[in-house]
Amino acid sequence: MQELRSKVHKNFLEISYGSLKESKYLLHFSLAENYISKNDYEEAIILAEEIGAMLYGIIRNMKLETWNM
Repeated sequence: MQELRSKVHKNFLEISYGSLKESKYLLHFSLAENYISKNDYEEAIILAEEIGAMLYGIIRNMKLETWNM
């Protein structure tokens, strides 16, 4: 049961990471179309990068734990 939870959790995190990548593209598009200011874009990208680093770190650690079992 625990292994299934880990797989589901890892899948959730990977989907979240993919959604973050899509959001970053939409931020870029919004800037290009002048829907948002450059300042808003830069602030949002910084947050997205921080979140991405956290998600990637968690996913990487989960993979390492799986390999070390």
